Amino acid sequence: YVVTKRGIGIKSIDAGFIVDHLCTSGTQPCTSYQSNTFEGLFYTIYDQNINPLNSIIIRNSEFTDNNRGIYISGAYNLEVTSNTFDVGATELVNYLSDVSKSDGSSPVYETFISYGLYLENTPAFDVQENTFYSNYSGAYGSIIWNSGTIIKELYNNTYHDLVIGLQSSEDNSGLQIKCNKFTANNSVTDIGITSGAIALNQGYCSNDVTTPAGNTFSHPCIGSEDIFANDDVASFTYVSHINDITSLQCYSHYYPFEIIKLPEHPCTLTYSEQACPSKLNSGYTQQQLIAKINNANTQLPVLYSKIDGGNSQALLDIAANSTINSGQLKNVLMAASPYLSDTV
Repeated sequence: YVVTKRGIGIKSIDAGFIVDHLCTSGTQPCTSYQSNTFEGLFYTIYDQNINPLNSIIIRNSEFTDNNRGIYISGAYNLEVTSNTFDVGATELVNYLSDVSKSDGSSPVYETFISYGLYLENTPAFDVQENTFYSNYSGAYGSIIWNSGTIIKELYNNTYHDLVIGLQSSEDNSGLQIKCNKFTANNSVTDIGITSGAIALNQGYCSNDVTTPAGNTFSHPCIGSEDIFANDDVASFTYVSHINDITSLQCYSHYYPFEIIKLPEHPCTLTYSEQACPSKLNSGYTQQQLIAKINNANTQLPVLYSKIDGGNSQALLDIAANSTINSGQLKNVLMAASPYLSDTV
């Protein structure tokens, strides 16, 4: 069948739903499950939302050889966890293939690029511990488009054997890309940032091994990149552990070297499994939560000291100094970025 005629597994308009595996053991706790399987479809799950109260949960399911996996638009309460995506092929459709061409009309083609997960205008989500790959030369693992400023993470997912593992486009300035594993053969880039912004600070240094970005890369460096960013992407700080596997080694020539700041790259912390613990069903105890809060509080003075280089008034005085030309002022402000305050 032509890809557009292969159907949609689940179509939802402004509604909440749960997709999860089924317990088959008949015991408590459950010891065996049957997963949902979506195979050979155009879209597996297609959802459009305008009600922020709708909850969508997609867990423990298998998506195999679908042109477009999960498409979600406008959700505020979304969970996509512990799924497996074997992304189908990108397909070229000839819309006149079933029509007589005796009139000499030219074929009309459209390309349907394949992906596992596409989140569009989805401000709040929890995407963790999914595996994205392709046995069908699939294009994208996950695409995040214009999710806005609300803080969220793409956490602890695995990407391999795709064209692009993870792509961010437009305003994703609340998005943290953290603890994802890019293991092999993403032919163009592991992480692609085509426009807009991701969160300003991708990890930071502290005495806590979980605070750097924690992504691991395959480092092919021959026609493929760890991170690709177009030249109009907003600058950001990427902070890694000291290990080679977590540091950025393969850069695109479009990467904005002249504006990006990597002052803490890498930290002196060593990457290990403890750097990226599972956040699913972990259930911190009260004592553990108190310890995490106390540790975060110890980092506040260090982070506050970075704002305006620790001296907002000095920068304001320089900006007000009529003897400073625009080029000199730009250099002063760039030296303090990316931690300039709204005041300055």
